[in-house]
Amino acid sequence: MSYEYILTFENDTDLSHFIKNVSSSSLFLGNSKNIDLRAPNSSSQWSYDVRLVELDLHKCLIQVATKSEAIFKLFDSILLGGNFQLTEDGDEDSISLEEALMPRKLHY
Repeated sequence: MSYEYILTFENDTDLSHFIKNVSSSSLFLGNSKNIDLRAPNSSSQWSYDVRLVELDLHKCLIQVATKSEAIFKLFDSILLGGNFQLTEDGDEDSISLEEALMPRKLHY
């Protein structure tokens, strides 16, 4: 089961900039219909850790199979200072990039 989020930008230039930068990262798995990412040393049984699917000129679906600090840092560096909203698919309330992508830290 993956978690699904909608990343919405105010304009299509921001989305295309985000997609271009993610696709040129070392975490990108190559050319495919979707943009699949895999973190270094991932032990996920899925073929990807995070998948991006462009929905329209302003939105993309983010499917998170495995939360990853490396992918969080990539997205955070690209989106820093950007004008975007991240919501769970089917919900209107915003959530943070960290909540969506960072693995939970266990406290003992």
